[in-house]
Amino acid sequence: MSAEYQPDLWPESLDYEIHLQPSNGGGLSLNSLINREGGLCTSLSPVIPALSMGWGGEESNQASNDSYYQQCVFSFNLCYIDHGISLAPNGSWTKQDLTVERDARELIDELVNEYRAVRNLKRLNGNYVAAFDMVLANLLRVAQRDQQLLVSLDNTHAVYPHRNPGKITNYIINRTLKFLGEHDYIAIQVGRANEHQQNASWCIPLPKLITRLEQAKARVMLRSNAILAELRERGTKHRTVNGRIIKDKGKPIQPPPSSREHGRLKKLEQSARSHNETWLNNSVTLDGRVVLPWLRRVFTESTALGGRFYGYYQSIPSEDRKRIRINGEQTVELDFKSMHPAILYAWEDTQLESDPYLVDGFSRDAVKAVFLVLANTENLPSLKAQITRSGKPENQAEYARYRTRLYEYERMRACNLKCERPELPVRLQDYIEGLPENVLGGDLVNAILDAHPLIAHHFGTTDIGLKLQREDSNVMGEALTLLQGVPVLPIHDSIRCRVSDINRVYDAMTTACINTFGQVIQIDEK
Repeated sequence: MSAEYQPDLWPESLDYEIHLQPSNGGGLSLNSLINREGGLCTSLSPVIPALSMGWGGEESNQASNDSYYQQCVFSFNLCYIDHGISLAPNGSWTKQDLTVERDARELIDELVNEYRAVRNLKRLNGNYVAAFDMVLANLLRVAQRDQQLLVSLDNTHAVYPHRNPGKITNYIINRTLKFLGEHDYIAIQVGRANEHQQNASWCIPLPKLITRLEQAKARVMLRSNAILAELRERGTKHRTVNGRIIKDKGKPIQPPPSSREHGRLKKLEQSARSHNETWLNNSVTLDGRVVLPWLRRVFTESTALGGRFYGYYQSIPSEDRKRIRINGEQTVELDFKSMHPAILYAWEDTQLESDPYLVDGFSRDAVKAVFLVLANTENLPSLKAQITRSGKPENQAEYARYRTRLYEYERMRACNLKCERPELPVRLQDYIEGLPENVLGGDLVNAILDAHPLIAHHFGTTDIGLKLQREDSNVMGEALTLLQGVPVLPIHDSIRCRVSDINRVYDAMTTACINTFGQVIQIDEK
């Protein structure tokens, strides 16, 4: 059996355990609800077990194994969701550029051989090895985070080209998931779309698979040929049927391999690659659970715009990030103070000396809230109207009620409880927090412009926000290059590091500013 399999570097000394942490109605707590002998427990009674395993066509010689399927008419690890019942409370979509390699290679080979034996196959597409590798990595990832793995059961031979270095088809992924479900490695719930909501299919690893992953000392990693710098189109906004405004991610852009843009992307990914290589011999946890530290850069339309570093851990709330441990050690976050205002002044060859958010007649919090939007907008009249709407007392009262509901939702999600995110009213979609009652947008914006005449001409210009992001990502990329070998977690304009590394990280951030702008930006400790 041949397969395109690219092992990555592996930290030989790393050893950890996966702890099952049951929760109320989510994550691995579902393990106790599913069994072979007794069927489904009453807490899953609304879910109808499948009467057949018909996920589409099988391999060419599967007909010789019909007796196996006749003996497995009822599969208690395969359920169907009906109109919103049993949705994944904490789901996460499959990441196709993840892998568990080297130490877990033997486990992958064993599962592939089991698959061949069960399906009575003499030959097997080599992409099945990559599929088992990717699926196991994602199942391990969700097990470590008490999540459910959302999957698409689109049974076609299409290959999603973006972030899919193994070129794995949907058909092979579905065959892999079906096999794991049949043999008690995972529990699967098959979703259905209806006119009201899209219920994605999802699965969770069962103790049988988790035990084998523990024994193999498996670790989630990025594939060696994963894309670490990419171009995307601009995101577009649209209204849902209930009037909610949603901004979609821009579609990926793949420049020709011979183009200059492709060459620039390969060069610009080096800081992310060195960062990821550093983490091969280090570990990061939050409350004892493994956190994935991998980074990639994302540019918008061209390598001249955007370019910030993004990682899975950046979605962790700032308060929770304070509990992150790197190699078991407490961490601290160093933050560039007023970075975008400082960059604007650097463009004018001037050092920002004072607090840019101190403007006569307005509170610092109000000025800061507007300044952050001002540095990312191209339409100043629209921003002024937005500020005025946000200052109306009735809108502020309604937004306060929304924030209360949102807090309850986040608290329930933190406990892995199933709940529905509250809807932000349509007229508050562009609400700016922290503004005084009855503030007039024109007065506040003009006061900020008057306080910063040297940089006022930059505001409202084309792509000002993306240009500023390009500059702050340059600083972060330079800092990561200087910190090669030091495990850190960048969050756009800040870096979380071990307490013992604070001086080294501070020096790297300072040097990166000098190398980029020729001047220093003040750094604070969060």
